[in-house]
Amino acid sequence: MKENYERWMNREIQRFQARGEVPRLLLHSCCAPCSSAVLESVFRYFEITVFYYNPNIFPKEEYLHRVQEQKRFLAQFPSASSVTFLEGDYQPERFFQLAQGLEQEPEGGERCARCYEHIFLFSKSKKYFFDYKAISEPIAPATAERLKRGMKGGNKYGKPVPGQPQPQSINRPREHGEIKDADINPLRNKRDVWKINTVPFKGGHYAAYPPKLVETCLLAGCPEGGIVLDPFMGSGTTGMVASQMGRHFVGIELNPEYTELAYKRIGGEI
Repeated sequence: MKENYERWMNREIQRFQARGEVPRLLLHSCCAPCSSAVLESVFRYFEITVFYYNPNIFPKEEYLHRVQEQKRFLAQFPSASSVTFLEGDYQPERFFQLAQGLEQEPEGGERCARCYEHIFLFSKSKKYFFDYKAISEPIAPATAERLKRGMKGGNKYGKPVPGQPQPQSINRPREHGEIKDADINPLRNKRDVWKINTVPFKGGHYAAYPPKLVETCLLAGCPEGGIVLDPFMGSGTTGMVASQMGRHFVGIELNPEYTELAYKRIGGEI
């Protein structure tokens, strides 16, 4: 039985409106025009990050043309709307390498899953440690300028909507210059897409991930002096970063060669 996703989405919107929530939504845009109808229908109900990423567009001139079209479309939204833009790296050579052997896969097939990785946060308890301030990031200069600009009381985006009895602060009526630089929080919560470049590793492990990825997770998920457990230690990247950041570390690894490699990395020999 096929699922009517539009009906399902409308049910979900009604549920979090009833709870007074404005959840965050990550929208992957792969060609610019395909995102327009979706954005127009849901931007009132979500805090949206549009992630534009498609290294399969060729030539580069066409890719850049589509990026500009995406930005042009987003610029037409009211300055008060909660829609931000994030562009991925244009690396077609890397994509061609990742997709090698999958040339005959249908659209929407396995090639798409080679372009990104998911990070999930699980907790056994409703009470858990998460230091969101430790991984906060600077707000965009354009956001600060929008806050300092005036906002007329009659604008339609400054009115309450179902499930959101109070408009967002950026939408509320105010005089130009009423909000000063000192009133603006220079930081925002870290967004759903993390752009972290891979780092070359000369050791004998084919899947070592970048230390910056571990650093971000540990800053948010483990206090200084806490214990980090990696049940699949591999080359010891997690242990190395944990040691550098003042966290205790417990690692588990079946492969004796990887265990020896991890000892050297954590001890600073590599």
